[in-house]
Amino acid sequence: MSPTSQRFIALYGWRSTYAIFGCATLLIPIPVVSLFLKEDPGREGFLPDGIPSVNTNEPADRPIEGLAWNQVWRTGTFWVILWALFLAGGSSHACYLHLAALLSDRGASAQAAANATSIVGVAMLCGRSGSGYFLDRFFAPRVAAILFAQSALGIALLAAGATGHGAIFAAFMVGLAFGAEVEVMGYLVSRYFGLRSLGNTFGACFASFVLAGAAAAISRAQATIARTLIHLPCCSFSFL
Repeated sequence: MSPTSQRFIALYGWRSTYAIFGCATLLIPIPVVSLFLKEDPGREGFLPDGIPSVNTNEPADRPIEGLAWNQVWRTGTFWVILWALFLAGGSSHACYLHLAALLSDRGASAQAAANATSIVGVAMLCGRSGSGYFLDRFFAPRVAAILFAQSALGIALLAAGATGHGAIFAAFMVGLAFGAEVEVMGYLVSRYFGLRSLGNTFGACFASFVLAGAAAAISRAQATIARTLIHLPCCSFSFL
């Protein structure tokens, strides 16, 4: 989408491009979700693969397993996950949102910078699909640690002044983790705390992830504008 948006900006300006993409975001998902997304696939007769269909008379309102919210937020595990996602969200957002500007400052054309951003999009797609595969087969915290570690390496490469193919490779590494973070979040929350308070727990973790991204993106921009210690934010986020 980045080359497309860059083309639209060149033809119609950034204001009209924002309006076009905003309308597309509003109009396309609503009919798709309303037609195809179901609250409970079990009501449609669908069961997970490998589970035989058994006709039982279990009540529909049977209790959901897991911890209540007032139990979840008192556990140390919850705060470890929350802060890990806070740091991961800040580092990945600060890098991704400023990638095009960073590459432009190093001599890349606007189209080349947009293409690099598209590479991040491809990496995010790979991260989202690939993380699910590995989470189903390996210990989830180790999968998360590997994803975040290689993202930190990518950010460190960008902070070190990588350009050209090196910058694209570093951006791909960041994109892998950026795409997998929400999947890792949902998997960890559901496995550690169950489904009873999944909405509250996931919402709190996702809020920390997004708020950290907003704060980190602003701090990175302010450092760039001031032209003081311009590489320090990237280095800091790589250590996070």
